[in-house]
Amino acid sequence: MDWNIIKNKMKYISISLIILSASCNGQHEKNKKMNRQTNEKISSFNIFNDGGMNINFEKFITDNKERIRSEVNKYGYKVPDTNTFYDKIKFYYNWDIKDYTNIIVLENDMFPVVIKDYNLIYVENSDGEEIDGQLISNYNKFIFYDDNPALAWLKLRHPYLLDDLVSVYGFTENNDILKFVFSRTNFESKSVLIELLFQDHETKLKLREKMVKKLREIKFNNEISTDYGVVVGADVYSNFSDLIQEIRKKPNDFQKSDYQIAFLLNEIILSGIRGIVDEDLDENPDYIKVLQNNNYYGFERLKNYLEHEYSNSLSYNSKYKINDSDGYTNLRKEKNTSSEILQKISTGSEVQVLDNSGDWWLVQTKEGKKGYVYKTKIKAESFQ
Repeated sequence: MDWNIIKNKMKYISISLIILSASCNGQHEKNKKMNRQTNEKISSFNIFNDGGMNINFEKFITDNKERIRSEVNKYGYKVPDTNTFYDKIKFYYNWDIKDYTNIIVLENDMFPVVIKDYNLIYVENSDGEEIDGQLISNYNKFIFYDDNPALAWLKLRHPYLLDDLVSVYGFTENNDILKFVFSRTNFESKSVLIELLFQDHETKLKLREKMVKKLREIKFNNEISTDYGVVVGADVYSNFSDLIQEIRKKPNDFQKSDYQIAFLLNEIILSGIRGIVDEDLDENPDYIKVLQNNNYYGFERLKNYLEHEYSNSLSYNSKYKINDSDGYTNLRKEKNTSSEILQKISTGSEVQVLDNSGDWWLVQTKEGKKGYVYKTKIKAESFQ
């Protein structure tokens, strides 16, 4: 999805794994021939190629299975029965592995690796330590036995594995894990938001609607704005505008792009950030007709806003600049004068107004920071 993210995660691969996998094509061809004869499926991720790096996970696991099992046994791990093994992998990773070969890499991120004949999942230490028995044992205890001490250990020692479970595999069934991952997520990063909220589906990106709903439930207690002067989660939902812009720039990369834009606009409206919606519709007036022709895709709050509230209030006929006799004004994290100062904005600096309801306006500076400025410190100027 985002090759920069994937490349960053390559740090989880140990040097020894790369060396062991450097000359593996012959063995891979033999495996392919055998698997064709038995009609077993081969994961498309079992061979990783990126530039000069070629990693054969089948060969690595085959060559090291006994050592892996020996290291795990040091920590008293008891393998689950086969039905539990298959069911839990389906539950956590949304993979049905019954018809696959013995060794299965589940995603481009290269870990975890499923070893069917051992009923075990192999993962690696982010420090590159090869075959960490304690890590593998705790990870498997968490996945197959819902072991809370193992989960606590992973949170403390290897939190990136829980991040991947949510952002890579779209796991949403454990609120404790989601709360932990959301607390570590940089919602100001467009690439992070895309990885978290979208999944690859039939060569296109599909919005994880349940993940978006879980975000509101867990991070904001399902709170929605009933008054456009009250904003919910501005630090998160104001960044949805970046996602909408990405979809508009590359509609063919997204599944049902018009629907996904409507879904995100509806979430922004539910948060009371009307300025972002006004701005998007001002710039894309033809999209209003798309919404009307599709009965607003069933989003009642979006429909009500467009039919009764929307009035081009942030028209592109105006631009907004800071106007303060002190020579600057403070960009605040919250809507009050005692709130944290995020930035000092010089008088005359242009800002983007994201929401102009109430006395404190939500703005974005040219440096990309978002926060609140008292409305009297902002002056609208008409374009010439």
